Amino acid sequence: MAILVQLAQQTYTARALSPSFNVPAGTKRVLFTFTRVNWPVGQCATLEVFNPNGDSCGFVGFDGGANIGRNGIAASYYEINGGSEFLLAGSYTTDIEIKQTITTAVTGERF
Repeated sequence: MAILVQLAQQTYTARALSPSFNVPAGTKRVLFTFTRVNWPVGQCATLEVFNPNGDSCGFVGFDGGANIGRNGIAASYYEINGGSEFLLAGSYTTDIEIKQTITTAVTGERF
């Protein structure tokens, strides 16, 4: 496991963020974690990931309110994976849309 992309925990106002990261050869999956610090009710953020060919790897929206993840930590998760294959190696981009003011950190880890 290694961190590929990370946004520091802070309060983000409504805005678009587009961090990119490099996926090395031999990567099976990338797990994105959004920490949740008292997120308000309603849609708080969306995430879409694009592979080096520009194809979408998926889209997810995160709503606020109570949501407890693994280890009792309030967090939201999204995973891209190659199934039985490896993910395409190269530069990936993300579109993160912060919908309302939230406190979060975003981490993308490879496995």
